[in-house]
Amino acid sequence: MFRNAAHIVCLCEASDEYGGIAFHREIAKEYGMIGMVVHPAIQSQSLAIFVRGDHDVGTFIELLGHHQIETGNKASPFWILHGAIFRLCHGQNTSGEFVDPSTGVRIPKPDIDKNVESMVHQHDRPLASTLDFLDRSICEIDGDDDLAVSGVEVCEVNPGADTHDVRRLLLAECRVAVFHISAYAWSNAYQETCQKWLSFIASCVGHQCDFLSGDGNLFAQRSFKSDDHSDYRTCIRSTFTAVRLTVLRIT
Repeated sequence: MFRNAAHIVCLCEASDEYGGIAFHREIAKEYGMIGMVVHPAIQSQSLAIFVRGDHDVGTFIELLGHHQIETGNKASPFWILHGAIFRLCHGQNTSGEFVDPSTGVRIPKPDIDKNVESMVHQHDRPLASTLDFLDRSICEIDGDDDLAVSGVEVCEVNPGADTHDVRRLLLAECRVAVFHISAYAWSNAYQETCQKWLSFIASCVGHQCDFLSGDGNLFAQRSFKSDDHSDYRTCIRSTFTAVRLTVLRIT
């Protein structure tokens, strides 16, 4: 599964009482991957992302956004959403070949200098970066005590140099959002969770996320008969529609 550079794996439950992180470390070393695990301050599971690559060839992961949210109107607050937005740089092409963008055919890489202007640059101030943990295959980030949405300024997407960077979907970097929604939020904090989920999706749109992966629990179910809001169209799908309409109004 991890044979090629830039293969990506996302986890919305990245730690457990049986030493899951230690197991992930061994897998990462075996398959030449680097990873970032984000632990929350709330009572939720950790989020993680892994990419096939190495810091020596320019691969890195940055944390652009961290959303950890509890209910705000309950006598006994509980977590309702944990989400993270990651930025992944695939790194430099070391195969000696590249795909000609005009023909789609793989050809030998020409002996020319890399276009510095199109390189993928680091974010000025990410919340966290694997570049700060060069001696580890996986870095672990602890969430602070502030449960408010935390993020960084949006940075432009760098397409990368055609002849020198590993590219997936014609991009040398990509943005991936990983989320987890509490199952209890469905019955105990439905309206509030919809609002927070919409805010998280809006943040994903702002950071130009390419992929959204996670576990919505009951919010991803398609049909229930007992509740008024127990319809797939009124849960996750409705928030995507709201975001789409908002984007259309802006553009």
